[in-house]
Amino acid sequence: MPRVVFSMSRALLTWLDIKLPWMPQENSKRRGMETLTSDESVVSWQCDIYPLSKRDVLIIAMEAHSRYSVLIPFTNPVPMDTLLSEILACWEGHFAAMAVNLDIVEEELAVALFMGFRSQDFHLECYQNSDRSLQGYIRENFYQIDNLLEDNVEPMTSDYIHYLEEELNSSPRHLLGRVQSEHRFLKSNLLRFAAECVSEEGLDDAIAQQLLKLNQLSSVSEPEIVPVRGNKTLH
Repeated sequence: MPRVVFSMSRALLTWLDIKLPWMPQENSKRRGMETLTSDESVVSWQCDIYPLSKRDVLIIAMEAHSRYSVLIPFTNPVPMDTLLSEILACWEGHFAAMAVNLDIVEEELAVALFMGFRSQDFHLECYQNSDRSLQGYIRENFYQIDNLLEDNVEPMTSDYIHYLEEELNSSPRHLLGRVQSEHRFLKSNLLRFAAECVSEEGLDDAIAQQLLKLNQLSSVSEPEIVPVRGNKTLH
């Protein structure tokens, strides 16, 4: 049974008005600062909150191995089950869409990607904890969101959320060198959930080539993203 660990910052839990147990202390000398890992048996996510206004927030969830981030907008605190369901849905959707859009998996096999994910009997664990390394990357994302957001962008639309996610996950990381978030995220999930659809041999090169093509296309012409008012997607 694959474990999925959600590490929640104190700020996020305060907003949710939820109390969680501290993550079991193993590697850190200080409680609540355990290092997260993702491997064959566990996938870990660090979760935090970015305030947009007095009511509106973005929840950011960053996967430990890839540093890949998903953003989920909310207007009001939600039950933990709702938040976890949203993160899982984003995880599944991003992985499947990326695999098909980059031509790593043929569109006809997209159903197999979803089935591979949904067939997992995940064991979900939630703790209060902040991985210092991941929080550093998240803070960098927050600075980038500050620069990308316009003062009058409200409410958030799904297209604009997607734009922000693409900017965060495709940008070079300044902390501890470059981390290829999209590459790591796609490869690890393909091997975890859709190994029958791909060959591990040559997979790194195939993903790298497709991401390079995508970057070259986007650098030639980047259309201006204008957030559309209305069409509210905040929960």
